[in-house]
Amino acid sequence: MRSSFLNLSLACLLGITASAFCADTVTPIPLADGDAYRLSTTAERGALTVDLRNAVGQWIPLTRKGAEGGWYGYNQQAGTHGTEGVRPDVSRHHVAGQQVVTVTCSIADGVKHRADYFARPGFCLVISELQAATPPTDIGIVRLAPTFDLDISAFSCYAGRSARGILHTGTIASAVPRPGYFGVGPWSQEPGVRMDGFDPRRPYLAFFNPAGGPLVAFVYLRPDVFWRGGRHFLQVWDGAANYLYTGMFDAGHFNTPVPFLVCARADGDLTAFEADLPRMIDEATSIARTSGRLPSLEAEVQATSRLAAMAPRSPSTPTASGWLQAWRERYAYARATDAVAHADAPGALRVLSLLAKP
Repeated sequence: MRSSFLNLSLACLLGITASAFCADTVTPIPLADGDAYRLSTTAERGALTVDLRNAVGQWIPLTRKGAEGGWYGYNQQAGTHGTEGVRPDVSRHHVAGQQVVTVTCSIADGVKHRADYFARPGFCLVISELQAATPPTDIGIVRLAPTFDLDISAFSCYAGRSARGILHTGTIASAVPRPGYFGVGPWSQEPGVRMDGFDPRRPYLAFFNPAGGPLVAFVYLRPDVFWRGGRHFLQVWDGAANYLYTGMFDAGHFNTPVPFLVCARADGDLTAFEADLPRMIDEATSIARTSGRLPSLEAEVQATSRLAAMAPRSPSTPTASGWLQAWRERYAYARATDAVAHADAPGALRVLSLLAKP
């Protein structure tokens, strides 16, 4: 009798343990990978995992330890609807010779999120859309690019260019107090680094470790068309949370696909990333035009090409702009702060004088 009781108790214990183990077990599904990035989700939950390779070959998670992966979705007064809490439907196909991985999540009654991933060696093009026959009302936030809880110990520096082309870069710990912001369109007047928009030729937010990498950058194709009125910023919040809103709107934008890139460099070299950015944007635009997902892009590109052909030729970029970028980068890493945000003119003159010496 006692033996039977012990056997039954042991069986129950093993059953509970097995159930708990199964509940915590996830099945990874690769979505895209390149030279220095890996994107994946799981069969159980539609969160997006981003891992970046550094200069010595280590894979570094974008999110801090224990944090949820990135997610798409929207907020209503009644609550949040996101891809992180539902099972994804993943399919693979080819468009114009390019493999495409499509992830669809039913995140509310009558509402689906669709993301198409086009992997290239240095970047992944993502086309994201919230689909609904009848879009929901009382919308507060529409997250068409994922939200992450960034690991700022691994990605300690930030960079971005404002609408005037001015480079903002520095270390997060010193330039963005807690609570504080970096980026375009933050909600409140908390301190930090604000940009008035994106440089049309270099529309990105980057986070990186300059000492051996990695670097990750979110690049927004045609921000004047697809991301007009969008918000893109890091919110260093109370406690240890570092909410990275890579792309969202205040309302609307259902049934409207938008494109963005996830770019990566193992060496963490911001200058090299910027030098390669025009090529990546051109390549991604070409892929997006043949994807069948952005019918408005073809007309926009053709109109831009006609205007460019009619415009007078402008002189080449003055070399002073390159000097200014070099100063801002040196200032950011030497002073651990953002020179533009702090308007340090004396510091600018001192560093420029050093750069001028042979």
